Amino acid sequence: MPDCDCKAPVLWCDDIELFTVIIMDQIDINGDGYNVYDIIATQIDEDHAVFLHEFCDANQDGTVNKCEMFDCLVILENKYRTEKCGKDFGDLYCVNPFLEICCKDAWNCDDIEREVEAEFDAYNTDGDAKIDLNDDMHIEILEIYGHCDTDYNGTISKCELFECIVQW
Repeated sequence: MPDCDCKAPVLWCDDIELFTVIIMDQIDINGDGYNVYDIIATQIDEDHAVFLHEFCDANQDGTVNKCEMFDCLVILENKYRTEKCGKDFGDLYCVNPFLEICCKDAWNCDDIEREVEAEFDAYNTDGDAKIDLNDDMHIEILEIYGHCDTDYNGTISKCELFECIVQW
């Protein structure tokens, strides 16, 4: 193993979030993601500019946003860990705190829980904690959610609906 002090140099998810904000504050002049305009305005050297776009611009739209930068830094950290500390040290897995930038319409678990509650408030009219034919609704609604009945008992529980929405 090469000269390796893995206690000090490794980063953690909070560090990567902080570095993402610091880096983007420095290179994204107008807040629309790091792009050609920012290269000129910040006078970043060509090697770093090319690296950022080739390695961090995940969707290849010519702009690196905070979401992409965070993911890029996690990848770089894991590459560093493997090179300096060996495969046994382990990779870092982080939930990207900037996901709403990458996918504005993506739902998180809280969003899905709210949707499940709203669906149950709307369709579980008899209050029995399941959506079924006893509820006062159109048969089309049950047909829409029919594939959510994973235990095939003719009813849809909150748990089944949650899992079903996650799969959508």
